[in-house]
Amino acid sequence: MNSRGMHLVVNASSTKTNLDDHLVWEIIFDKVVVHTKTNKIGNTNFHDFPIQGLTAFQVLSESHISVHTYPEKQSYYFDVYSCKEFDYDGIIKILKEELGEHEVDFHLMVR
Repeated sequence: MNSRGMHLVVNASSTKTNLDDHLVWEIIFDKVVVHTKTNKIGNTNFHDFPIQGLTAFQVLSESHISVHTYPEKQSYYFDVYSCKEFDYDGIIKILKEELGEHEVDFHLMVR
């Protein structure tokens, strides 16, 4: 059993797109799954907050992907955790391709 996992934590701001669009996050999550060669368990779960903002969570057989959006601040918090190693730069590229150019600060932890 692999005792190492990778956890990418992204703090993003200055977005110009609709952060509460489920389809956008479905596309991003699906691209991340393909990119990391991980496997989805079930569907992506979404929780929409009353006025704006959402939380989405995708369980993977290797761990999870999640996002929390704050449209009023043009920001989101995104993370990918996997027991498999992955190319984190490719995930940042996916986020920028799908959400447009914006500020991305990230941290990568090996756990």
